[in-house]
Amino acid sequence: MTTSKHFKNIITIILSCLLSLNALALELEFGKISPTVLAYQEQCQVDFKNKSLPPGWEKNFCEIVVQGPICKEVPKKYKRDCSVELETVNPLDAFGSCFDGFFNSLSEMWDFLTEAMSLLYDEEKRAEVSEEGKAFLDSLALYYETEVIKAKQEMSGPFKDTRAGLVAGKNLFIKILKDFLIEPLSEKYKQYACYNKEGAVHYTCETLTEYFFPPIAILTAIKKGKKFVKSFRESSEPSLPSPPPTPPSIVTPERRSRARWEFAEYGNKRIGKAYLKYEDSPINDVKPPRMGMAQEYKSESFTLQTPLKPISANIAKIDEHLKNGAIKKDGIKKLEGGITTSFVVELEDGTKGIFKPRAESDWASNYRAEVLAYEVDKFLDLDIVPPTVERTINNSKGSFQKFEDSIGDGFTHASFAKQEVLDKQNFFDLIIDNRDRHPGNYLITKHGNIHSIDHGLTFTGRGYNAKHFDEVKESISRFIKTQEGAQAIKKLETMNRDEFYRGLTDYLGPLDATRTMDRIDFLIKFSKD
Repeated sequence: MTTSKHFKNIITIILSCLLSLNALALELEFGKISPTVLAYQEQCQVDFKNKSLPPGWEKNFCEIVVQGPICKEVPKKYKRDCSVELETVNPLDAFGSCFDGFFNSLSEMWDFLTEAMSLLYDEEKRAEVSEEGKAFLDSLALYYETEVIKAKQEMSGPFKDTRAGLVAGKNLFIKILKDFLIEPLSEKYKQYACYNKEGAVHYTCETLTEYFFPPIAILTAIKKGKKFVKSFRESSEPSLPSPPPTPPSIVTPERRSRARWEFAEYGNKRIGKAYLKYEDSPINDVKPPRMGMAQEYKSESFTLQTPLKPISANIAKIDEHLKNGAIKKDGIKKLEGGITTSFVVELEDGTKGIFKPRAESDWASNYRAEVLAYEVDKFLDLDIVPPTVERTINNSKGSFQKFEDSIGDGFTHASFAKQEVLDKQNFFDLIIDNRDRHPGNYLITKHGNIHSIDHGLTFTGRGYNAKHFDEVKESISRFIKTQEGAQAIKKLETMNRDEFYRGLTDYLGPLDATRTMDRIDFLIKFSKD
């Protein structure tokens, strides 16, 4: 296995935490509101807020909810008796129940065997399950390594590596609980109004397996226990490839999750490509994967103070207005959610925008990348990034992006987006090295166009949603064949390369600017093939 030293430690830490946890510490607490109240409010479309409830409300509400559509699919043996007080469900108990026993019936055994046997003849399913298993492990390892780096920065004294590993292990354990236990149960919290204690435990187990495991691992975890999950994960580990071939003239952008496991032989050492510094690297045929927070590849743009000059030579009036427009009194409000600290800012004329201040401690708050993404979009006349400028607000320098109307993001309205604009976005993302494009990072208009947002991780090789070029190759090819795509390629071919490179360097520094030019060269060559 190619698991790092730190990641091996994390498994031990998590197991020890699981054994020592007090069951009471894991009881679900969602404030003072009952799932029965939530279910009743949704079913009857009322909102009690802070109002006092009438005597006997629990039983009355329960009888209405249990007979309603929310509880319609609940089996009779699991359905709640409203004369019995609703009990709190301990997720640890429910999680343990997922591994109890083998098969409860012949039909369950048949379902398991059918699913397992399908892996023998279904190549696509095998590939899908293997990829999901690798991605899951990769994400855990990357998060742990990132937390180690962050912890070491705040520590001094002896045994710093060991102490940082323990802190990172604790943070990973908390994250697993939060992401895979608490949040899924929170989303389905009102469903507990339908169940008795046995049903609630069963429902919790069902919810955990739905969120926690890839498709085949769900069945193996429930039926056969932890050793099957471990075996499944070990078999999903990618094998080490052979040493790199002769450097090609053009390098296809590598997928981070794949490059993590690549090793090369140099002298008597076996070096992980993911941990080599670009400027010192003897490997010239692979662009470094630049993993997440990893300090080995800290981007120069995080520390640069050079002035940001427009590279498109096309300064729109809206840009000037965003830079200099007076802010409305009490027009700054903190935006909740998201990785970075952001604020909704309203100007005196009613224009609204999102302000993301520079924060050295926040690896995702690169305002220079936000502004440059808009400049590149404007330079190529793609028109998918909302106007974004550098601005200082309350003595904090950052990016200020105009707020655009939309009907929703890619999570909720992806089907409304035109395929041609999604192709355009894939083309754009390759140029700016966007490894964090997910459905929440683009908004969709009522006409099917999109607004691409959240570009704080671009140009620097960071992000958790990297795509291999093969995944977007067809999409980019379609865009290049359009009139708009052909014009964008022509502009890249005929631009003043020295001037464009100098502009990129002001924003990013020479290393990331050079990598951007390499990606542009790759696209130009790809368009000719």
